[in-house]
Amino acid sequence: MAFEKAVYESERSPIWIAHNGMSRIPSKAALLRKMHLFSALFTIQHGRVYALDSGAVDGEAIPAADSSLNQPEKMLADFISVLHPELLPGYRPVFIRELP
Repeated sequence: MAFEKAVYESERSPIWIAHNGMSRIPSKAALLRKMHLFSALFTIQHGRVYALDSGAVDGEAIPAADSSLNQPEKMLADFISVLHPELLPGYRPVFIRELP
């Protein structure tokens, strides 16, 4: 999706779960240093941003890409825990991590 359309579509989105371009980015601040245009996104300034790279180790495959097809129940639980945390209290995501 074009950046302009992404900004328009996500105007007030409280959550962004990003895949491409987010791997191994440690924080929102680091993301903005890498991709300054993202500062226009409401979610970067006021919401929660997640990456699908939890458990990633330098030089190795990202677990979400490597293992999620074998464990769809964990990927689903991760998304539920982010989008509706009240449904899975105490659950710790396996593949998704929040950027501080």
